[in-house]
Amino acid sequence: LMFTYPGGPEAFQKHLHDQGTAVTAKAKEIWPEYTGPSTRTYALSNAFAASAYSNSGYVLNANQFGMKTIAPAPRPQDIGMPVWQGTPEENTAMIRAVFSLVGLGPMIGTTMLDEKSENFVWEYNGKGVTGGDAKYGNKHIIFDPNISEAYSDDTTFRIPTSHKYVIATHNLSCDEFLRTGLSGSGAYGTEEMSYVRVAYAKSVVEQFIRGLGYNVAYGHDLQAATAWDIWSGV
Repeated sequence: LMFTYPGGPEAFQKHLHDQGTAVTAKAKEIWPEYTGPSTRTYALSNAFAASAYSNSGYVLNANQFGMKTIAPAPRPQDIGMPVWQGTPEENTAMIRAVFSLVGLGPMIGTTMLDEKSENFVWEYNGKGVTGGDAKYGNKHIIFDPNISEAYSDDTTFRIPTSHKYVIATHNLSCDEFLRTGLSGSGAYGTEEMSYVRVAYAKSVVEQFIRGLGYNVAYGHDLQAATAWDIWSGV
């Protein structure tokens, strides 16, 4: 949101108070009997905030390589099994089931990664808003024909051009809490909870696809999520 706000992150931060005032006014318009946040409202919002962004390590894997996987899932050849082969319908149902199992389904869409849709991917990623460390941000995103597995270094995030499919999903927040939180309780509390859930789901699905015999590239800071949601039919 900060990067799409007119004037960028600096302008977004500068106008936070005005935005909070506007949210409060709108909430009172919709729910005139609502008097404001209670102790438990603050408690819930702050509990979500404590686990989100740079306040803990839970959200690091919203970006790939944010937290090292100590024991990655073995590939099929490591356990004497064939690489998974399924029809598009089977694969879509399978991915939807796995995302649902980890709390992020069943809203799943799939689409092609091609010359046109590559335009949905940023040229440079964000400034590490999910990792809490500047080293995760401002990396040049490159589609690389010479690799088969994504990797990241100090200046680049590289995606294999052999990657041809995109899986898109969108995690829903609790609208009621979001709208009635008012500025005083942090209206984005459930949004922070969502980032934790998404980071966990991404890690599980990455390892699942590895176990099928394939590789993935992902990152909260790689693209505009809504564009892929629309393009994939989510």
